[in-house]
This record gives sequence, structure tokens and C-alpha cells, in this order.
Amino acid sequence: MERETHILVLTFAVQGHINPMLQFSKRLASKGLRVTFVTTTAIGNSMPALPSHSINVEIISDGSGEAVDSESIDAALERYKLHVSQSLPKLIEKHNSSKYPPKFMVYDSGMPWALEIARQFGIDAAPFFTQSCVINAIYYHATHGAIQMPLEEGASIALPSVPPLGVDDLPSFFCDKGLYPSLLKLVLNQFSNFLEANWLFCNTFNDLENEGCVLEKESMNTKAIEARRFLVGISLLSFPRSEACALHMTEMQRVSTGWRHVSREYLGATHRRLQKVLDGTERNPPNPTYTCAVKMVVNWMISQQWPVKTIGPAIPSIYLDKRLEDDKDYGVHLFKPDVDACMKWLDTKETNSVVYTSFGSLASLGEKQMDELTGGLKNINCYFLWVVRETEQKKLPPNFLQETSEKGLVVSWCPQLEVLAHKAIGCFMTHCGWNSTLEALSLVVPMVALPIWTDQPTNAKFIVDVWKVGVRVKLDERGIATKEEIELCIKEVIEGERGKEMKMNSVRWKELAKEAVDEGGSSDKNIEEFVAKLVQS
Repeated sequence: MERETHILVLTFAVQGHINPMLQFSKRLASKGLRVTFVTTTAIGNSMPALPSHSINVEIISDGSGEAVDSESIDAALERYKLHVSQSLPKLIEKHNSSKYPPKFMVYDSGMPWALEIARQFGIDAAPFFTQSCVINAIYYHATHGAIQMPLEEGASIALPSVPPLGVDDLPSFFCDKGLYPSLLKLVLNQFSNFLEANWLFCNTFNDLENEGCVLEKESMNTKAIEARRFLVGISLLSFPRSEACALHMTEMQRVSTGWRHVSREYLGATHRRLQKVLDGTERNPPNPTYTCAVKMVVNWMISQQWPVKTIGPAIPSIYLDKRLEDDKDYGVHLFKPDVDACMKWLDTKETNSVVYTSFGSLASLGEKQMDELTGGLKNINCYFLWVVRETEQKKLPPNFLQETSEKGLVVSWCPQLEVLAHKAIGCFMTHCGWNSTLEALSLVVPMVALPIWTDQPTNAKFIVDVWKVGVRVKLDERGIATKEEIELCIKEVIEGERGKEMKMNSVRWKELAKEAVDEGGSSDKNIEEFVAKLVQS
């Protein structure tokens, strides 16, 4: 049967944005839609022939041919917006005169101006968010002035639907507003007009974002739950309206199983009522946890009348539900992976004996951090597979490759999904990019978290304290992760009892991820609902 309902999917020219949007396109095509995946000249040559005949690839100009080596981030973003804003209307006009004109456009949330362009042609459109719902909530509150930037050292904030977070747990832009101001503007602009859309697609799944409430039932006694709810009410009622959404505190407000630790200076006379609520709870606190403070972020968004739909995790079907034929890879590699070298090397290693280390396609380590990392990898009592992009390899110490040739393999890029799925991988030392986080959660790989910038610190906090599938490397007074700390964290995950618990938790997350995208799961239902309404319109 010929596919009559046509949809455009416009992606931002970054690996971490292309991959999930392409996977979403495959899901839409599997539901019977005719999909045109729109990318730009910067990455067009990296696009292979897609296995699904129902996905067509169109390339539009982003002005990348005009870019110069010294081009600033500001200039690059302005150039990109200028050229895409000019070339996208031409593409829409071309398809409007075809047999199947597009009825809808999904666009990367980093391009909010695409909504207006689509509607100029009578096409409805919706943003696709490549970050977690928690990150979306934080950025949203920042756009409404609930977070004063930059935050002072030692400060922390509490926001509706988000657990209390310290400076080190927040997106990096909140700590240094002067660092990459254009990127800060880019992430906040995602929310400039998003509520004008009738759909908001997020690459995540409901159980992942609502985990705090699941653990609340499992781990908190009745009085602690009552106390937590009481605190939420106090935080919203006891402060002026302008501060109700963001309480800048010197200490975290924490309540977990039978444990009380509340900064009473913020509660004033109300602490006597709190004392009554907490009377009788045990005095021995467990490890501090933030899970009890997590309100259902997806449900909170819905309560605010956000038309949010989770559709993830957007990774190839073969690793989860296996319902999409030949969907074994993302299909786009901006860097050429050394597949044979990686997989043949891993095949020679024992189960859970390798630390896979990668910091993504954009993050860069300073030379001091690189020295400490190489020292830590040299000292660990296991093998390592380390992705060091060609532009970063000059930072490696002299003779490092020769000195570690028997225990380690360094490559410029690798097939990350295949690597994470290999039995030899015991843990993943990661920058905590959202795609890498979802992949590790979906492939049962505990993590050593070493976040660098953007949303990564927040992802790391949830990896450790909410989802409980990793440890976070502590930084010294210089902001450096020492080789001793790196070695200690890897050992804890690979050899320690806590590592076994992380592995068990990881198994649970894979099952929940699979359920979400499988037939009748939360993400599958959301996609089905969207497709049904689009076809009927």
C-alpha cells in the first residue's frame, strides 16, 4: 500500500542530534508514514542509503562551504540559521508541489524558528528534544527567571518536579554564564515558542523520568513520605512568589528512609510541625539519596499542559524490541569507526574485563586531565578500550601507546553500540552525554561518570543517585579527576559489591527500556497516537 501521509524531519547537524532523530524517523516509517529526513550539507556526505525505502534523505544548504577555520561559535550558529532559514522554504515548496505534500514537520528543538517557517506554508510542526525531560524542566525554569546565573559556589536550587541540585549537578552554563554564551542562548531559546506546538517529542521514556516515585514506594517509610510532601508544600508557600520555584540554599533539603536533614533556617516556626511528622523515624541515615525528592517530571509537564510525548530510547531496534527489520545501526558516522580493530580485540578478552572509555564527538579534555586519565588507565587491573579523536591524540603522553599496548587499545572512533553490547565490556567511563547514557542504560553497562559540560553534570547525578547504575569521579581543588580517583572508581564498578548492584539495576533498566519501545509500551503508544492523528487529519 502506498504511503500517503508525508512528514518532514529536520535535524541539527551534530552527531548526538542526528542519531536519535533518525531513529525516530525509522519508527515513524514503520508505522506507515512517508518520511523525508532533512539534513544539511555539513553532514550530507556522511549519510548512507537508508534501509527503509520509506525514508527519503534531502540535503539543504547550511553555508558550511563559507566556514573558515577561525569561525567562532557565534558566527557558525548565525551562518547556520541564515542559510537553513533560506533553504528550508525552498525544500517545502518543492514537496508541496509533489504528489504527497508534507502534512507535518518535526524539527530539532535547537531550531525554534523552524516552527514559524513551517506554519507559513500551512504545515503544523513540533520540536524534538534530544535531552532528558529533567534537563528540559531545568532550562524551562531558567528561561522564566527562576534561576539567577551564574550561581555562587556552594549554592543549590530546588525546582518543581526536580530534586534539589547543587552547582556541580546543574548544566555547566549555570556556573559560568560567560562560558559559551551563544550555546547558553541556544539551549534556552528551545523554550521561546515551544508551547505553541501541539506536540513535544522527547528522546526518553516514562519510567526513566518517573523513577523517583517508584523508589519512593520501595524505600521510604510512611512518615518520611509525609515529610517530603510537607517540605514541597512549605517550599512553595513560605517564600515570595518570585523565589517559589528556586530556593537558593546552603544545604540540600534531603529526606530519605527514616532520615531527616532539613535546613531549618528556611522553615522558621514551621519546623515544629515537621518535627511531629518525623517523630519516631529511625536515627541511622542511609546514604544520602535524591530519589525521594523526584516528582514525576513527565506528569508535572502534563499537569502544566505541555503536550509532551516520550518516544525513546531512540536507539536501533536490534538492541531492544527487535521489531524493525535491519535496524542494526544509527546509519550516520561523522567520524569513521575502526570496527574490525575494536571488535576483534574485544573478542580476545574475558567477560566484564574491559573498561570502555569515550567522551563523545565534541567534548575535549585539558592536557592536565589527559595526563591523569592516562595514568589511571595505566594503573587499573583490567583492560581498556579508549576512543581518542584524532584532534585529541596529540595530548597523549609520549610512549603511552607503546607502554600500554598489552592492556589497552586506543582508537580514533568506534562503533559504540556494538562495543557496549559486547560481553567483554565491564564498565563505561563516559562524559554522560544523553545518547551515551541511554545506550549504556539500554545495554546493561554500569558507568564511571566524568561529566564535562552542558547537561552532562545533571545526567551524572541521575546516573549515580537516582538510577543507581554508576559512580561519579570526584574532582580535586583544581577541578581535575586524579589518576588515583579514576582508578578507585573503575575498581569499584568492576570489582566491588556496589558494582554488582549497579549491574543488577542496569538489567532492570534494559527491561524497562525494551518495554517502552515494544508493542504497547509507553513510547510505542505515544508514536501510535501521533501517527493516528496525523493520518486522520
